[in-house]
Amino acid sequence: MSRHLTLGAYIALCIAALSLLGACDSFSLLDEFKLRGGLAIEGQKSVVQRGETIALYPRGGKAPYSYSVIAEDLYYSDSLGWIANDSFTAGNAIGLIRIGIIDAAGMIASCLLTIAPPSPTGFTVQPFSSNTVPIEWQYGDSSIISEFWLYRSVNGGEFTKVRTLGSAARTVIDSPVNTNFSYSYRLYAVSGSYVSPATPTQSPP
Repeated sequence: MSRHLTLGAYIALCIAALSLLGACDSFSLLDEFKLRGGLAIEGQKSVVQRGETIALYPRGGKAPYSYSVIAEDLYYSDSLGWIANDSFTAGNAIGLIRIGIIDAAGMIASCLLTIAPPSPTGFTVQPFSSNTVPIEWQYGDSSIISEFWLYRSVNGGEFTKVRTLGSAARTVIDSPVNTNFSYSYRLYAVSGSYVSPATPTQSPP
C-alpha cells in the first residue's frame, strides 16, 4: 500500500487536525475568503445555490493555491461540486461543505459553505375566494426536501410562518382570511436544517 497522500487527502487531513485543535486561524496565513462580494472569515458560513459559481479570493500566503472540497454535513448529495480557475461551482448537493486551500508554502485555510435547497418555482397567489386564498407552486424533485414553509404578512406587518406542508404538496389554501386586509406570501423549501431562499413575495391580485 502506498504511503503517499494525495494533495486533496493532505488538505483534508490538515483541516481535520486544525478543527480538532479548535484554532484554525492561528495556524494559517490564508485567513480569508471573499465570497459573493462579501467577506467570509474562516469558520463562518456563506450560502450558495446548487449550480451556482462563486469566485474564491485567497488573501495572504504564497501562490499558487490548491483547493479541496470536503463534506461536513450533507442532507443529500450526488456531487459536492468542483473548483476550476479559482472558482467553486456547487454540485447537486444540499448541506454543509468545507472548501480547503493550501498555498505553495504548505499553509492552509478553510471556509464553510452551505449549499441550500432550490427555491420553489411558479409560486402563484390566486385572487380571494370567499374567505380563502388559494396558493400554488412547482418543485422539481420532492425527494431532496423534507417540507415547505409558508410565510404570511398581514397589512404590511412582519412575515410569520403560518403553514408547514409536506414535500409532495403543490397547493395550499390559506383560510380563514379577511378580504378587508392585505396579505403577502413567501414560500421556502426545507431539507432538514437547510432552508432555501424565499420565493418572490406574492399577494392576491
